[in-house]
Amino acid sequence: MGSMWNLDLENVDTTTPTPDEIVNEQCDFLREATQGRIVAKVANYNGPIASYTAPPLVHNFAKALAPLYMSQEQKFDIQDKLGEIGDDPSNYFTFEFFITSMKTPNYKFRIMFLRYGIGHYPVELVLDEDIAINIGMEEPSFSCDSMDEFKDYLAKILNSPKVQTVIKTLYAATLKEEKKSFKYLI
Repeated sequence: MGSMWNLDLENVDTTTPTPDEIVNEQCDFLREATQGRIVAKVANYNGPIASYTAPPLVHNFAKALAPLYMSQEQKFDIQDKLGEIGDDPSNYFTFEFFITSMKTPNYKFRIMFLRYGIGHYPVELVLDEDIAINIGMEEPSFSCDSMDEFKDYLAKILNSPKVQTVIKTLYAATLKEEKKSFKYLI
């Protein structure tokens, strides 16, 4: 018997950028515009992207010990989890987008988190609250359903007063440090 897969993998589109690739391109533009003084990065992120309330430590401790004291058998249906997407963080590509500078490596300003699934859209964004206010959002967390919508919001985010202020402040600090370093060389 031959293959039952009806695949045409030679015409797969590999040119459509993912949301993080779109942001990375903007990182390159910022580096060029600032002669490498200001660095924007998109980094993999493993953790919560929104504020949350953790259960009390006693609850976690009791939950961890519960299996030791359980005497009844439990039945697990393998179909409950098979192929389920849900909110499991391992089912998403999650990134943080931040700005720093070469002269201030211990400082980073997180602009936003990005999270999306295998289809790339919708992409969930969680912004710094000041940036969300700057661009007229009522909440710092929202989704973009398409690449065009994402690019529109990204342009607003990058040109928001908060991001512009952070970039200018970092740039000025970098120039001051360069002048100090140059002064000591003379």
